[in-house]
Amino acid sequence: MSDRDDEEIKIADDFRRQLQERFPAYEGDRTKDDVLDWVKGNPKLEEFISTLGENARKELLDEMQVELEATPLPNPRDEPFTHRIVQELCNTIESACRRAGVPLRGGVAYGVSPTFALNAEQHHVPTTGTSVVELSAGFISFCSHLSKALSWSIPHESAGNSLKLDRQPAQVLKRIGGDSELKRLWLELFGAYAYGEGPLSVEMRIVPHPYSLTRMLLLRAFELFAVAHEYAHHVAEHGAMESLGVGGDPEASSKEIEADMFAISLCRYIEQEGKQPNIFLVSGAAPVVLLKCLDYVRRTRKIFAGRDSSEETSSTHPETEERVLAFDSYVDGIPPGLAVNFQRTRHDFCAVIDSVWTKLRPLYLLMYEDGLRVEDSPVAWLPGSLG
Repeated sequence: MSDRDDEEIKIADDFRRQLQERFPAYEGDRTKDDVLDWVKGNPKLEEFISTLGENARKELLDEMQVELEATPLPNPRDEPFTHRIVQELCNTIESACRRAGVPLRGGVAYGVSPTFALNAEQHHVPTTGTSVVELSAGFISFCSHLSKALSWSIPHESAGNSLKLDRQPAQVLKRIGGDSELKRLWLELFGAYAYGEGPLSVEMRIVPHPYSLTRMLLLRAFELFAVAHEYAHHVAEHGAMESLGVGGDPEASSKEIEADMFAISLCRYIEQEGKQPNIFLVSGAAPVVLLKCLDYVRRTRKIFAGRDSSEETSSTHPETEERVLAFDSYVDGIPPGLAVNFQRTRHDFCAVIDSVWTKLRPLYLLMYEDGLRVEDSPVAWLPGSLG
């Protein structure tokens, strides 16, 4: 890195600090000591690690503490746990870009925006060739909760030394319909995040083995695609964008699709180097699920604000549907048979998400009719009668 690049990154980090300062204090503001105290002896973390199979050991908690302690925090409001997540994702994307010969211009200052709102953003830093790429704390948490809900909803069956996942929409919906805990989790996912404070309102759940293995694949796919999408805006010099977040700019659909295609291409490039590519990522299933679910959070928010339209009968907003369909036409370098399988996988997952929303929408409308409003307490959206 040249002296000029190094100086520009410092400017970008300062610009990111200024962006962080726009946000008021919230319950996600935690110091490194706060986070380390939370990790030490946390029974929920130990329970989570135990779900990852025989190769997972409690030593992972010690490794987590060492990594958190060693994580550099460029800005005062950087929270180490979420910053470490974004740091690892950005390092993966940048390493892949270098190997693939994709220029990163002046570089990227990355981090977490301190808010529970659902934001994934890229901002051009004026007078430089750099950008700021940020995921919000709420976005990171949403990906986690979504990965839990979806992985737990897919029927798993042992097949020798491997697992067989039944992604057929009818079977997934049957499993959700027969499990009150799963139904409540999906209800919380859209309803709580419609307030922008989902992490405070969604109950802590540990996904059991073997669903936990699928959950980790989905979580990785959601997060990596989101970061790759924001880097695409930087590479293409798209300027300041609100892209993957719930508040995205519908007039920027062509740039969004361009960024989506770059992201899925880069993610496939990353996964081809592994022994077992993440099928949820390379097929595009996880990206389209993420796009649809963000759209349904947006729709739920409209219901709670009294702005739901009875004429809005399509499964997603037009701009979201356009982005989802664009994956069907992007088959560069994929054998025809595999492309068909990828398309079928995407369509199956889309059918699941659309069907879940169809079941939930009347409940949200009923909540609004019963007096629920967006200005209420963030936890008031969930009636006790649904417990």
